[in-house]
Amino acid sequence: MGYTIELASVSVLLVAAAFDLRTRRIPNQLSLGGTFGCLVIAGASDGLQVIASAAGWAALTAGGPAALHIKDPQGMGGGDVKLALLCGASFGWLGPAVLAGSALLGLVWSLIDALCGGLDRLRRGLPFAPFLAAGGIAAMLAG
Repeated sequence: MGYTIELASVSVLLVAAAFDLRTRRIPNQLSLGGTFGCLVIAGASDGLQVIASAAGWAALTAGGPAALHIKDPQGMGGGDVKLALLCGASFGWLGPAVLAGSALLGLVWSLIDALCGGLDRLRRGLPFAPFLAAGGIAAMLAG
C-alpha cells in the first residue's frame, strides 16, 4: 500500500483539526470523504481483503467515541466519531497497538490541555480533533 493512505489521511486529519479548532465542527466531506477515499485507495492497491480489513478497523476504532457520543453528545461530537472512522481505516492495518496508541495519546493530550486550561476551558468544551490527529500521526510514526 505504500504511504499513499497515510499521507492522504494525515492531510485530512490536519485540516479537520484546524476546522475543529476554529469552528468546533468537522465537515462530513473531510471525515466521511477521507474514510471513503482510504477504502478506495486500499481496494485499488490491494483488493477486497484490504478493504474489508480497513472497514473493520474503522468500525472498531469508532466504537469507543460512538459510545461516548451516545452517552453525552455535547462531550463527544459526531464529527469526532466520524474522524475516528478515518483513523481506523487509515492506520488500522498497522495493528491494534497503533490504534490504541493513537486513542491513548489523544486522550492524554486532551486531558493535559483541559487541566492546564482550567474550568473555563472545560466549560467551553475541548475540540478533540487536534488531539485525535496528533495521536494518530504520532502513533503512525512510532508504529
